[in-house]
Amino acid sequence: MKSMTGFGKSNVETKDVAIDVTVRAVNGRFLDVKVYSPKIYSSLELDIRKRLSKKIFRGSVEVYISRRSFGSSEKIYFNEKLAEQWLKGFNKVSKRLKLNEVNDSRVLLNVPEFFKVDETVSLSAKEKAQLYKVIDKATDLCVTVRSKEGEGLKKDISLYMSNLHKNLVLIKKSRTQVVKSLNEKYKLRLEKLGFPGEIDEQRLAQEIVVHIDKSDISEEIQRLGAHISAIKTLINQKGSIGKKLDFYAQELLREVNTIGSKSSSANLTHTVVEAKGIVEKYREQVQNVE
Repeated sequence: MKSMTGFGKSNVETKDVAIDVTVRAVNGRFLDVKVYSPKIYSSLELDIRKRLSKKIFRGSVEVYISRRSFGSSEKIYFNEKLAEQWLKGFNKVSKRLKLNEVNDSRVLLNVPEFFKVDETVSLSAKEKAQLYKVIDKATDLCVTVRSKEGEGLKKDISLYMSNLHKNLVLIKKSRTQVVKSLNEKYKLRLEKLGFPGEIDEQRLAQEIVVHIDKSDISEEIQRLGAHISAIKTLINQKGSIGKKLDFYAQELLREVNTIGSKSSSANLTHTVVEAKGIVEKYREQVQNVE
C-alpha cells in the first residue's frame, strides 16, 4: 500500500550541463502528471509522463526540471541594426532636450530584443540518457516516501477494521437479545391493553415473526462482515488499491446506516453510532491511498 503524497529530488552535473529534477505528488482522483521543463526538453514531455506512469499509478504529480549549461550549448545574438536605430533616435532626443551625457552601452542594455541568449535545439543522446536517469531516481525517491507513508495508512486502516469488527460482534449480540425479548414485550403490551382471554401463542408467534422480518438485520450483518474481511485482504495487496478501498467505504456506510434505521434498541443504536464514526475515519484515510 502506498500513500499518494511524496517528494523526490535528484540532480546530475557534468562538464557541459547540470540537471535538477524534483518530483512532487499529492492526492488526486486519477493520475495527472504535469511537467515543467526548459524548452530544450519540451519534445520529451510525453515520454517523461509515460516513465512516471510505470511507477506512480494515481495522484497529482508535478515534475520540475531545471537545466544549466556551461557555455558550449549557448549562443548570444545581437541585433545591430536595432541598436543603431535606437542610438540615433536617442541621441537626437538628448540634444534637443539638452540631456546630460548618457553612456550609450547603458542605453542599449535597456533596449528590448537588443540581445538574446539562445540554447541550441539539438539534444544529445548522452544528455537525454542523463535526464532520464535523474528523473528515474527522483521518481524512485518519491515512491519510497509514498511507500513509507502507506505503511502508516495501512496500520490505521487495519486498526479501524479491528474496531469495526468489535462493533459488529456487539451488533450481533444486540440482535439476539432483541429477538429473545420480543415475546415478553408483546405479552406485556397485550396485558396493558387489557387483551381479553387467553393469548394465542401461534398468533403471537406470527406477530413476532412479522416484527422480526421488518427489523431483521442478519443480511446487513453478513455483508458488513464480508466487507471487513475483504478490506483486510485488500490492504495487503500490491498496486493501486485506493479506488477499491474508497468503494468499500461507501458499502460499509450503507450497511451501517441500514442497521441503524432498523434498530429498535438503545444499545444497538449506540453501537451503530460508534460504527459509523469508525467508517467515517476509514473513509478519510482511504482518500490518501494510491
